[in-house]
Amino acid sequence: GAQVEYFSMTHCTWVGGVVNLVVQDFDGEPRIQYNTIVGSNGRRQSRDDVHLSILRTPLKIGEHVQFLQWRHGGIWVDARVLGGHAHGGYKIEVDGECNLSNVPPQRLRRSYPVGSEVLLYKGPAIGFVEARVESTDSTLIAETDTTFALRFCAEIGSEAWSPRCGVEIGSPARASPH
Repeated sequence: GAQVEYFSMTHCTWVGGVVNLVVQDFDGEPRIQYNTIVGSNGRRQSRDDVHLSILRTPLKIGEHVQFLQWRHGGIWVDARVLGGHAHGGYKIEVDGECNLSNVPPQRLRRSYPVGSEVLLYKGPAIGFVEARVESTDSTLIAETDTTFALRFCAEIGSEAWSPRCGVEIGSPARASPH
């Protein structure tokens, strides 16, 4: 299986894991299912039929991301990954100036600047197609299941609203095939 990060609604954070792809026949049509194993050695847990919106590949060194900075009411600022997700956090460089260590993964989201080459998923019949990001206007993006899950975490979180849950996962970007 491939290394992934899985969004745990219980803990309102990304946790490391491994994903396995299972293809089943469903009335003559292929049905794709993603099963994950999350957690560390003694506390591994299985999650079956996981939705893609709560899986992501680990962020890579040098990758452009956005970092949720709590100043000014919580804003996303540009950053770059300097080190991998180990024991709960990433090392990042913010705005080319400031290095931060042990940044929780829920405060980072991928960034796809206009003109970026991406793979766009068009469903199981077509799969992924090459595309280029045309806009990063968040008003063009519909609410995702993960965004809903984060709001849910915030509403039912222990005692009250927890800022660790109050982030939107995924960089708002619209891509079109080319």
